[in-house]
Amino acid sequence: MADFIYSLKGISNTEKFSRLYRHQKEVAPGLTLFSNYDIEEYQSKQACAFIVGTCTVLGKDKGSFITGALNSFDADTTMPSLQRNLVGQYVAIIVTESGKSYIQSDFLNIRSIFFDAEAHQAASAIGALDAMSGSKDDYKAFEFRAMRGCLYPQWLGSTTALPSVSRLRICQYLEIDHATGALNVHDTVVKMDNTKPATPEKNAFICTGILKSIIGHFSNYHAASTITGGYDSRIISAICSKKIDDLTLRISTFGDPGFKDLKIARKVASVLGRRMAVYNANLKDEAEDFFNYTDGLTPFENCIVTSMMYRTGDFEVGFGGTLGTEIFSTLRYVTCEELVSDFCRIASQSKDSEKYIKRFEEAIRNEIEHISSHIKLAEYEERDIVRLFWTFATARFSSPIVSAYDINGHQMEPFATFPMVEAALGISYDFQGDQKTHGRFYMIPKMIMKSVSTRVGMIDSTHFAPFLPVSFFTFPLYVIGKFKANIYYKTKKNREFPFVWDAGYRNYYE
Repeated sequence: MADFIYSLKGISNTEKFSRLYRHQKEVAPGLTLFSNYDIEEYQSKQACAFIVGTCTVLGKDKGSFITGALNSFDADTTMPSLQRNLVGQYVAIIVTESGKSYIQSDFLNIRSIFFDAEAHQAASAIGALDAMSGSKDDYKAFEFRAMRGCLYPQWLGSTTALPSVSRLRICQYLEIDHATGALNVHDTVVKMDNTKPATPEKNAFICTGILKSIIGHFSNYHAASTITGGYDSRIISAICSKKIDDLTLRISTFGDPGFKDLKIARKVASVLGRRMAVYNANLKDEAEDFFNYTDGLTPFENCIVTSMMYRTGDFEVGFGGTLGTEIFSTLRYVTCEELVSDFCRIASQSKDSEKYIKRFEEAIRNEIEHISSHIKLAEYEERDIVRLFWTFATARFSSPIVSAYDINGHQMEPFATFPMVEAALGISYDFQGDQKTHGRFYMIPKMIMKSVSTRVGMIDSTHFAPFLPVSFFTFPLYVIGKFKANIYYKTKKNREFPFVWDAGYRNYYE
């Protein structure tokens, strides 16, 4: 829906945004917003706010909340309050009468902020900065590839492949002095309640309430919900179907009617009684747009959603299941040291020089320390720090895709929000498991699914298991699913994904 760029000398690199947006508006000296629709704006006597992306406020009127915050604006208290209360994926820009602007992303930093302090530039996409034409950092290329083997391809900390360009981290906001062009980073501290209730029923009740509240704010919208053959999008789509009357399910495919996700999605749409929009991907024709939309920061396999990105403006808001698996599933590390050790082991298998391994280890430890010092848990639990590391890293990886959805419309990822991450930290580890322990794998979402729609939960999934807790009725389906999975993984031909993982990082690593 919108992006921003700041440049002390005025916009000097508009190519990135000019080919994506129809409108632009300067909201402060050198600070310009690009959009395809009206930009969300709030005003008071002391300041005005602009929202780039999509967000809501739970239990309050969003307009009144933001206006109230502007009336008593104090950066040290207002910016953290906005980040905690604005639920969604967005960039909040506050322009004050004092000649300064304050910019921050959502809690998970899914809508990213990049800046070049020396060049006095900042933008919501790295491709909009002049430094794109500069030299690349060889170590950061290694770090990107090493993280691909460990979790997802990405950079750690605040640095990027471009030596002069930084990325705003969690619990930080950017201050711009329009008189001098100075860019200053300010840190905040966020409190999170990770207290773990005694029963999974209470966990499920809390999570269900949050999801329904987020989605319920859009009950009168012309909306779409992305559906696949997995779990995450199914639970969001089922809740959307309960809360939103004017709802369409949507899916991107390769035009193959035998595509497993498509067959499952059709069953879900039929049970929910919802129409479904099917977007057929054309990798050859859409590759260039995919690179432009995401700055080459996401694997080419995600190109399947490009055709859907073109059409996000068909709906007032779209929903997805980003981060669902990560916040509800068991991780293989109990301590931070286990994570560091294993990530370094994986990185050491790279063909790159071992001289980078030490820097890689330091970057991981720095990331963990930053999380530990900026997120204050009600009950310190090292395993929760590991989960937050995993969550923030996954959010960083999802950033280019979620941001690309917002170019032509509005996208909301209910799982990838502060209240859902906090609620997930409250789930006891006794109630979690991996795919080898079907009884506990994704247990809380399965309980949510049971309360929302048992019929939808009974439908097979790409996990070859129902989306319901193990019971007398579902146990046979789990047994059958195990048998199907063994056959599938022995015989699959990879025909559903006709491309390679490495393709796509053209701007940085080809």
